[in-house]
Amino acid sequence: MTTKFFNEGETAREATAFAAAFNAFCDIQRAQAVLTLILESYVEDISDENVRNSLFVVQNEMNSGFRTLELFIWPKDNRTTDKPQEFTEVERWADNHLQAAGNLYRLYDNATKAMLVEFEAESLADAKVKAGLFLRDSAKGGAA
Repeated sequence: MTTKFFNEGETAREATAFAAAFNAFCDIQRAQAVLTLILESYVEDISDENVRNSLFVVQNEMNSGFRTLELFIWPKDNRTTDKPQEFTEVERWADNHLQAAGNLYRLYDNATKAMLVEFEAESLADAKVKAGLFLRDSAKGGAA
């Protein structure tokens, strides 16, 4: 992963925005460390369930902001975006199969050959979990 640097051709406004984003990233990283220490050491001692749940909500919000800033500071390499990646089958089950192209996954119905859902996942294991959740939810009638 390489850090995004601004050249002389970039504007002062962009450089200032980058510096602010990087500082916010560092602030969130430090706050995450403190919150993790609290959660790992004292969460079971907190008797009020609302307080405990609030701490986990704050942790999720911090993780979301952290990931957003991370993408700004260390953007993904887009060299392959000029040509579309081909999907290849990575998993086959009795009723469905899963195809992948990079971090993009598609779940197909084997009988109808219809695509059921397309999503991004960080790994094949993550994709299998997401596909399983989708199938479970669609069986209940509430696919997301």
